[in-house]
Amino acid sequence: MLNLAELYTELGDTQKAIHYYKKAAESGNESAILKLGQIYEEGIGIPKEHNTAVFWYRKAAANGNEDAKKKLKQLGSNWIEDGKVEDGSDESENYDIDDSDLLPF
Repeated sequence: MLNLAELYTELGDTQKAIHYYKKAAESGNESAILKLGQIYEEGIGIPKEHNTAVFWYRKAAANGNEDAKKKLKQLGSNWIEDGKVEDGSDESENYDIDDSDLLPF
């Protein structure tokens, strides 16, 4: 799926690329999850959608992706890691969040 997504990105067909990136993301592909954040953040072939970008970056950060954590910090957003809300600072608060508090995929 990721290869198809990358092919459609190169061909400039963003809608088909997003479709296949989402399929790859559903399979747990970290590169696809991060790329979806980038597409929505930068508005690659589509209007920029900050909230959607943050959604995808948070999914990647929740899986431990350091690049996603950096992006979220740059965007001024937080993420959940080990049941704590993180924001990249040393002063994160522990809200005891479990999986039931997360958005469904």
